[in-house]
Amino acid sequence: MLLRVLKTLLRASPWLLGLLFTMYLILIHGPRLAVDGHVPLAALVVRLLLCGALLLVAVLLVWLGRRGKQQAEPQAVATAAVLDELTERELALHERLCAWRQRTGGKLPGLLVIGPAGVEKGPLLGLPANADEDLRCSAVDGYGLFEIGGHLVSQRHPQEVRLWRRLLDDLGQSGASGQHPRGVILVLSAARLQGATEVERDQIALSLRARLEELASRFGKGLTLQLIISECEQLPGYGESLAWLPADRRELSVEFAPATRNRHLLATLEQRMAALIEGLDSSEFERLQREPDVQVRARLYGFIPMWRGFALTLNGLLNTALAQEPGIAQVALQSIRFSARAATPESPAPALLRALQTCRRPGRIRTPLRQAGAWWRPRAHYLMLVASLLAGLLLLNLYRDQDRRLEQVDQHIAALQQALPHGAPVALGAGALLRLDRLAGIARLLDRRWRVWATDRQLRQLSGQLYARDLQQVLLVDLLQRLHGSLHGTTDEGLRESLGLYLMLGGEAPMDARSLRDWYARAAGGPGEAYRLRLDQHLQGLLKGLAQSGPVPLDRGLIEQVRNRLAAQPLAQRLYEQLLEGMRGQALAEFSIASVLGAEGMLLFARRSGESLVEGVPGLYTREGYRRFETLLEPLLTVGLLQERRLLGRSEVLALEPVKREILALYHQDYIAHWEGFFDDLQIAGLDQHEHLPRRLMQLARTDSPLLVLLQAVAGHTQLTPAASPEGWLDMAQKQAQRLQPVAEPGETAAAPPEHPVTRHFQPLHRWLAASAPEPPALAVRAAVKGAALLMQANQKAPSLKVTVPPNEVLQRLNEEIEQLPGLLQPVFLDVAEIGQQQVQQQGRRSLATAWAAEVAPLCERGLSGRYPFAGDSASDVSLEDFNRMFAADGALQGFVQQHLAGLLDTRSRPWRLGDSLGGESLGGALLLALEQAGQVRAGFFPAGGTQAGFEFELSPLTMSERIASFTLHIDDKRLDYRHGPLRGVTFGFPGKALGTQIRLSATLLDGRTLTRRTEGAWAWFRLLDQARQIPTDNPQVRQLVLDFEGEEVRLQLRAGRQGMALGREALNGFRCPSIGTSAEPLQLSELS
Repeated sequence: MLLRVLKTLLRASPWLLGLLFTMYLILIHGPRLAVDGHVPLAALVVRLLLCGALLLVAVLLVWLGRRGKQQAEPQAVATAAVLDELTERELALHERLCAWRQRTGGKLPGLLVIGPAGVEKGPLLGLPANADEDLRCSAVDGYGLFEIGGHLVSQRHPQEVRLWRRLLDDLGQSGASGQHPRGVILVLSAARLQGATEVERDQIALSLRARLEELASRFGKGLTLQLIISECEQLPGYGESLAWLPADRRELSVEFAPATRNRHLLATLEQRMAALIEGLDSSEFERLQREPDVQVRARLYGFIPMWRGFALTLNGLLNTALAQEPGIAQVALQSIRFSARAATPESPAPALLRALQTCRRPGRIRTPLRQAGAWWRPRAHYLMLVASLLAGLLLLNLYRDQDRRLEQVDQHIAALQQALPHGAPVALGAGALLRLDRLAGIARLLDRRWRVWATDRQLRQLSGQLYARDLQQVLLVDLLQRLHGSLHGTTDEGLRESLGLYLMLGGEAPMDARSLRDWYARAAGGPGEAYRLRLDQHLQGLLKGLAQSGPVPLDRGLIEQVRNRLAAQPLAQRLYEQLLEGMRGQALAEFSIASVLGAEGMLLFARRSGESLVEGVPGLYTREGYRRFETLLEPLLTVGLLQERRLLGRSEVLALEPVKREILALYHQDYIAHWEGFFDDLQIAGLDQHEHLPRRLMQLARTDSPLLVLLQAVAGHTQLTPAASPEGWLDMAQKQAQRLQPVAEPGETAAAPPEHPVTRHFQPLHRWLAASAPEPPALAVRAAVKGAALLMQANQKAPSLKVTVPPNEVLQRLNEEIEQLPGLLQPVFLDVAEIGQQQVQQQGRRSLATAWAAEVAPLCERGLSGRYPFAGDSASDVSLEDFNRMFAADGALQGFVQQHLAGLLDTRSRPWRLGDSLGGESLGGALLLALEQAGQVRAGFFPAGGTQAGFEFELSPLTMSERIASFTLHIDDKRLDYRHGPLRGVTFGFPGKALGTQIRLSATLLDGRTLTRRTEGAWAWFRLLDQARQIPTDNPQVRQLVLDFEGEEVRLQLRAGRQGMALGREALNGFRCPSIGTSAEPLQLSELS
């Protein structure tokens, strides 16, 4: 008794646990359940009544289950009584089925093997023949086969009818604990069918039809039927004929598609059986010739007609046996297989195995379901317990989720109520955005419409209305204000975009939510990406609400004002910019030096702008871009005109062709500008690397010059042809007439098509590349470039070899060839010419520096530097011999000028300048200044063409202080006296004595003292001038000298003996020996640019 109670509790434990959990939820958490604002389980009495109702329902279900079991017990007793009334054969049949069910456990799918009386099915199953048994059960290839005796199918006696029905009843009951029969295998004997009369075949067909209909009605309509024709080897010529077929075709079978009516299947049976032996007709003559046996030859000859007659017989039998009538169930034919030999007792026939494989085919879904059901049934009470627990956990999780969401809603509502005394924000700011976030959060938390127990509908509707109102009052107002501000902008592109978005809000243009959101994200900005994402979410909600509420009223005056501003810009220009913007996403390869020449081009060429050689002319301005542009121009232009019409509110239809021509003209201008910019930015690489430049120029002068390859590639992209317009019937007729016109009028020629603007602009380049007589221009240019490269190479090696490159006309010829080039190519080669000229100048300056260092510099440094009169504070004097050798007309400086600078030195300009052949001022100002000062020294100290320095000058007294009684000046042998008397001048000369000049000054004062000064040396006169104060006069040849004797002054007048004579040491004081470097600075790229 206790065990029965425990067993009952174990089986009822899932239901009991589920009931207890449900009652727990009702009693403990029932007050939290609300439906449309009403809480039905708030009272404890209501919760107790609901629990009592659940208990009553559970008790009622248990009572109904026990009552059903009590009613089933009398039926089991009646079944046992019926079994007691069975005959011996019926009881044996029942026991055999029960024994089979116990042995297999009801897990094998069953198949019924039936056939007319007299057909042996045992050999087909690999069993010995036994036609007397009512039922034999066997397992083959995972199936349970029930071989039913043929007498039960023919049913010639009433007892056999009873046995057949009892068998069907037992098979139906076995399906309750095992599996129903899956199909039927019908076995027919080919020899019996061939030898039976028409009446016998009709009897067989009718008996089979009755049995098959009973099986289909009992085990399901459409029960599968596999037909096996056995004993085919007894058909005349069957074995011999099939031997001539390939091995894979000797297993004759006809398979049909499932779920097809039998009448439709059998309509093509004769053709399909004839197709099985296809190929025997063609080889019949060969088979007859090879067969020596006359009897076998006769069977071979008669096999094909016999097979066709057998197909007709089989088709008639099956049409009768498998006929389908409305309202009567019938089996579904799946295959027909022909068994040519009997199976051995150990193995079933191959035809049977093929039929079993066919039975598996429709079970692709049904078989897994049946296997899953077989696994579920013995474990149902455990699985129900697990399912109940999972359902309880799911309900608990959903409840906790709903409770958590309601708490969050309460928090949002409390925050909104706290902010309510400050008033609802009217401008989009931090407070307004936070309020929108909270309202959106409430709407999102309450939006659980797929749950039956979701939050009440009123709260959800109210939160949605509040959120939509705030979106309209805050976000929409801010969006419109920003659009209004943008519509007062200055850029036309911004006006177009803003006007389009503004018209979208008013419903006058198709809504593009993505464009509007992107624009608002850029206009609103904000601190960080999170801020923009929040705005974007609210904007999506606003647009969704606008789609339901309708368009926004617009400011018509503002729209007309903006449209007038946009209309002021040319239509073609606006549309052209839109087309370019739309085509930027096209995948077009750029034209660049790297794409044409590869690595070699990157080593030989560079860009003046410093950009990468991988970049160049955009793909839109190449031949492929031109073709793509003209292909897409018309459809894009049509769309653009439609958008323009909608944007500007025009009612008339804009003409396509005039605008198309203007846009093409703008495109051609940009096309030309990009290619001209390409050439303007092109230059030879390494212009500042003189040691590598000759090698690069030699590469450019090759027969396969990379520059020519580049120019030919450019010519391919700049030789364009106008796009052909579509031809109509009239155009085709005119073209045909023009084609026939030369036949009638040979003197007239057709007009040439117009030349493309891009081709016409670059025509000089095309002609230069195509010219060939008397010689290609490229050949002369390459020869000139090669000569320049050799010249540069010689100039670079000249210093190391200590030789001088003689003058030549290489650069002049290169300049002449450059003048003949197209204007696009001249900047590239002018760089080469300028570099060559620079190197020639460097060579000249190097020779000049070498000559200076050998001829002038030693004398200047040894005899003049640091000596008086060139250094005023020096006690050492320059000898007159060194002075003469340096500055005389035949001196070192003048000889240097005449030998190296003859015709190159411009002495008429101030300061002196050198000619362009030596680089002008790049030689340096020190040398030019020294030469110019040397010229002044020569003019001041030497007479014209003189080789010895010398001049005469006159000194005469002017005034003298009253305290001085007399003044005396002695210069060598000459003397000047003055005693406040007549003013008489005395003439003196420079230089004085050969051993040196002596100068003595003496002034006798009234108090009897005599003040004396002395100076000696070749330059004593100039030292005296340094001690005196010189006062210029209006006459440049006259100066006043003031001599100071302890505060008392003597003023003398100095008059030059000739014009240009040196009256002081000014010309000598600034002279310095210059130093010229032996190497010059390299030419920088900026100097060439």
